[in-house]
Amino acid sequence: MTVQRLKFYLLLKTVTVIIVFIILYFTYLNNFLLFHGLAEIFSIVIAFCIFIISWNGKKYLRNNSLIFIGVSYLFIGFLDILHTLGYTGMGVLPDCQYCASELWIASRGMQSLSLFIAFAFSGKTIRISFLNLIAVYTVITSAILYSIFFSSLFPVCFIDGKGQTGFKIISEYIIIAVLLGSLIQLYSKRLFYSEDTFRSLVWSIIFTIFSELAFTFYVNIYGFSNMVGHYSKIISFYFIYKAIVIKSIQEPYDLIFHELNEQREELERSDRLKTGLFTIISHDLISPFSGISSLAQVIDDDFEDYPQNDLKAYIGEIRKSVDSTSMLLYNLLNWSKLEMGGHRLCRETFSLKDLIDSAAQPFLPLYKKKGVIPVINIQPSIKLQVDKDTFLVAARNILSNALKFSYPGGEVRVEAITGKNNLLIVFKDSGTGMEVKPDLFNSPVGISKSGTSDEKGSGLGLNLIRRYTEENGGTIKIESSPGAGTKIILQFPLINQ
Repeated sequence: MTVQRLKFYLLLKTVTVIIVFIILYFTYLNNFLLFHGLAEIFSIVIAFCIFIISWNGKKYLRNNSLIFIGVSYLFIGFLDILHTLGYTGMGVLPDCQYCASELWIASRGMQSLSLFIAFAFSGKTIRISFLNLIAVYTVITSAILYSIFFSSLFPVCFIDGKGQTGFKIISEYIIIAVLLGSLIQLYSKRLFYSEDTFRSLVWSIIFTIFSELAFTFYVNIYGFSNMVGHYSKIISFYFIYKAIVIKSIQEPYDLIFHELNEQREELERSDRLKTGLFTIISHDLISPFSGISSLAQVIDDDFEDYPQNDLKAYIGEIRKSVDSTSMLLYNLLNWSKLEMGGHRLCRETFSLKDLIDSAAQPFLPLYKKKGVIPVINIQPSIKLQVDKDTFLVAARNILSNALKFSYPGGEVRVEAITGKNNLLIVFKDSGTGMEVKPDLFNSPVGISKSGTSDEKGSGLGLNLIRRYTEENGGTIKIESSPGAGTKIILQFPLINQ
């Protein structure tokens, strides 16, 4: 959603709320019973919606408090229906004069205690059963109805001409105290809720407290304080509804779409890798083998007729092609392992000099042939904790690239620098250099520049270097510019000697 659309949505929402409350206010001035009925119907509908949403989204709800709230509001809504029907002047329950106040206290008492208990269950591993909870609330609600309609157990809450009884006022303050306790409980368990859900629950409790405070002041059941109390109740129910919607509908769908996007991106990445793999197989593997086969056939057919120098040149080309293809196959196999998760790291402590010497050994004849001087300046006492196989893949690719882009007569240096907590392994060449771009390590598979002696590559090397370095707990940094050589710095945690 764009910023403009979001602003428009918030403005529309605000205007709608204002219009609704203005309509309710004029309804209050002209017909209080209609106002009371509309206000209560709004709260009742939301209460039932909260239950329906919770019931249908119960497989997504992992927070026990939201399950508790969902069930409790079904019965709170039912008590509010009876409160509305029993309100003085409605004439629906004629044998129950002023029982609306008793039903109000029962409903708000159930609401406050349910919230308090619900937040106490936040983070508990025990799984609450919806059906068991419904059974418990059915028993409690039945007991409340019996005490109000069929016996005199429930204390009187309102007396005509006198107003609210002491029991009613004290009950309102007890309900407020329980709500404040619920707010404290909620704050202590805030880490179990998303930020939006937590904020909505807090506002719901605050407005419920405002509602109860308003109902401690009225003398006339049609008075202004009564109107303020119902306004606050409407807002309170809206926020509790919002909390349930966010948790049981919006967040699961956000999660589903997030997972779908991740799967789509993974499929796109796999498709790119597959395309790169076929490019390598069709070009970088088939072409060298075709060249080798052609040269071998020429030598085989006319071996006796070729001068010694020509034969040596042909064999040199074959060897260069074999060396290049061998490195390509080496990288291709390691890249395949990496993509399929076929390699398990086994970190051990090694001498860094031994590791670099082992990585450089296969390239020494190639360095000598091209006239590039390898210089390894590492103290034997320096240790490194890595998975040997993956580190050697990274180091060999760095040394191979350094040779590939070096000019004859150049130098490739490998040094180790120890700091307070880190070990830097620096590979430096005096070759062609390159432009270091932000997406350097994410270049498409199969795209690679040719070396100074037309050596070929696959584009796999840098990807393998970065990923294997990071899997071994290190980081990589490249400093280079065209014509100024390249410096590759691997940083690893320092092993205490």
